[in-house]
Amino acid sequence: MGVHGLATYLRENLRVLSAPLILSHDQSKSKPTTPLVVDGWSFIYELHNQSRLPWVYGGELGEFYDLVTRVVRAWISVGFEPHFVFDGPYRPSKFATSAIRMTQSIIQPSLLFFRTSPLSRATPRFLRENSVLPPLYYAVTLAALRSLNETVKVLMADDEGDPFAVELAARLGGYVTGRDSDYVILNIEGYAGYIPMDQMVWSTANSQEIEEEGQMQDDAGFIVARKNKARGLANGTNSPFQGIIPPDTASELSLNCVIYTPAVLAAHFQISISLLPLLGALIGNDFTADRRPISNLFFERGMTVSQRVARVANVLKSATAIATGTSPKKKARHQISSVVDFVDLTIESLLIRPTSMGSDERESIVEKTVEAALQYAIPKHPDRDEGAKFSSLPCPLHGADSCPLLVSLSRHTSDHPVENENEPQMHVRSLYLSAYRSGHFSPGLMDVLTTGTAWPDLFLEHPDVETVSRSLGRPIREWVYAILDDGIGLVEHGTDPERDGLGESEADQESDGDEVIDVVEEDSDGDMGSDNPLAPLQGALEEFSVGTKPPSTSSRASTSRSRRLKHVIEYVRRGIRHVEEPVSVPSLASLLSSHNIGIDDEKDLEIWPFQLRDEEFRLAVFLRALGSNTRLVKALPSEYLMAAVSLRWTVSRLTIRADEVRPSVEREKEKWTVREAQAFLASFSWPSLPKREILLAEPSGPPPENRSVQLSAQIFATIDAIEMLSQTLLLTTKVPNPASMFSGRAFHHTLASGETLDAQHIPSGLWDACAEGLEGIFAPEKDRKRKKDRNSKESHTKPGQGPAAHGTRGQGMFDILTGLSEDGV
Repeated sequence: MGVHGLATYLRENLRVLSAPLILSHDQSKSKPTTPLVVDGWSFIYELHNQSRLPWVYGGELGEFYDLVTRVVRAWISVGFEPHFVFDGPYRPSKFATSAIRMTQSIIQPSLLFFRTSPLSRATPRFLRENSVLPPLYYAVTLAALRSLNETVKVLMADDEGDPFAVELAARLGGYVTGRDSDYVILNIEGYAGYIPMDQMVWSTANSQEIEEEGQMQDDAGFIVARKNKARGLANGTNSPFQGIIPPDTASELSLNCVIYTPAVLAAHFQISISLLPLLGALIGNDFTADRRPISNLFFERGMTVSQRVARVANVLKSATAIATGTSPKKKARHQISSVVDFVDLTIESLLIRPTSMGSDERESIVEKTVEAALQYAIPKHPDRDEGAKFSSLPCPLHGADSCPLLVSLSRHTSDHPVENENEPQMHVRSLYLSAYRSGHFSPGLMDVLTTGTAWPDLFLEHPDVETVSRSLGRPIREWVYAILDDGIGLVEHGTDPERDGLGESEADQESDGDEVIDVVEEDSDGDMGSDNPLAPLQGALEEFSVGTKPPSTSSRASTSRSRRLKHVIEYVRRGIRHVEEPVSVPSLASLLSSHNIGIDDEKDLEIWPFQLRDEEFRLAVFLRALGSNTRLVKALPSEYLMAAVSLRWTVSRLTIRADEVRPSVEREKEKWTVREAQAFLASFSWPSLPKREILLAEPSGPPPENRSVQLSAQIFATIDAIEMLSQTLLLTTKVPNPASMFSGRAFHHTLASGETLDAQHIPSGLWDACAEGLEGIFAPEKDRKRKKDRNSKESHTKPGQGPAAHGTRGQGMFDILTGLSEDGV
């Protein structure tokens, strides 16, 4: 993530570009705490990679929960003050990058998994090289952070999390930690620098004496790595405690970090710090996914990523000298009077050979490069109070008039006077903002509200069948879209929904790129002088920050009950591709009617949306929409509800699908058996039951079977959609996500072992609630006994006669292969 190759360049030039930071338990007692802004998603990915927890079964979520709290407590013990920041809704400019990333990180590994033999794909190497992030890690991380009470702050960004994190760090006077090289490009006054997570090194009091023995420093002040004779390990990069996971010891800890700052990087390249965003855009970043083929014009095929970074930096240095007239070798062909002229000069210098590129193509490259550079702009808000750490809600950093998210959500009603009929709508918006800032309203739901897009979670699933996010999740998400449209209103896309998916927003299409970019500040305080022709780039960034306006939208009815056909663009898997599919938003009235849900006073409903009704009413709608409004389900404790309704929906929905197309052998195979359903419920560490000890024959868990993997994908897709519905109806406290108690390995072990489940595995009353009204829809139990091969010698052995030879001796290769069986999907 970030600038392509910059992280590698930083590691290779660590001595020159970084500074050390050492924190310890003793120092934390006498010194004030050090603010540390944590990139939430970087933290999840880094913890996933370093923990090496089994992922193929869906995740060991209880163990991951414990690791989150352990790492954060260790940070606090050495003097850090953690503030976690998670990404908000996607920017339209990042849609292409997000779609490509999901294809590469989820769909392609999933395809490889199902095209590889069961024996090969169960090896540790295969699983490590094709790792996929379990979909419930995000919910588990939020739950773990909330358990730490007031010692940790959790914030949701307005959109892209990187600028938000840097702005927060500047407000606090602290650092940002993550695994994104963009944090060395982003800059604002007060920002202390970037700490890579993978370059943190823990040490303990017991190892301190060994590490200090013969300690030497080089000219740059860094400690020279020496062989650790006591443990046969090298200090530094080969330390057993490298990374964010602290050692499991009772000894006092200390933490060694390295710090990178934009000022040091710019000085190293001998360019203005205001040119770092252009450096990132020319090398390539997350906003230039559709421009990657152009990189072949800038770099030789055999160049390493570090050489590419150095080449762009040198070209920028030379272009600066040409533009300022200080280059003794080369003069500009024409006067450099704007940002576009300077970027065009830089691109011309980067071309490795003459090209027949037309003027329109050249202009397009310049425009996209400047747009990618502008993504690093950090807004300068006139209402910013330099002395305050946080503003009041609904935005922790910005005022109500300058918060990008609040402005985006307000565009539906900002063109109309505040009348009585709009007050409920404004109240719903306020409730959603408050829930979002506290982590109870997901960024995915904000995507639906702000851009009219949905990005359902993906995980391992069979590539030859319909994606579970469509077959199981979409009917639930249609309820989500209808309730959101009824309560606050959704974005009205253009007439061509296929074009809206990866296109630009209305504001981007209506604006002229040159008009925004070519802004020259009269009093530039850039570090190259007021007469510097490069000052427009810095001025453009500042003007872009201050002058950001909400996108223009068409006039909207005074209430959200508009009869215009709306749609949400869902990004789902289709075969081996990640594609966009427009989904029509049904009216709430039609959904209520189709599910036989009656409303006592329909006129009152037209004024007061579901979100403003009491909890009992919202819970009744929730259960009825999911087909779980039964006596036993309603009597369940809150911690059981989501697991119960998710299982009931999955089982019943797959049965409906099988009945829709008859005869369909494949759809019949999708149906769950009673034992499979019970295995899912037994995979949770329910507080009311004793801890379940699972004795595994294989140290790493049972071999992943196709059907077990597909069952996991089905239930995860359902949980993802049901959590969206529960958050839409503001029911997160009544229907909490039990993900932190789930063990994917236990689920797969129970499915594979044939273990008999009893009252010690499932809480009293939970199975009865899950099965109520669903009698007769489960698939018959499958006989898991291995079938004998008719051609094998064992099948021709006479009664009482033993096998002719031990093992497989005496059998041919085809006899061995035909003896292997594989479960169906």
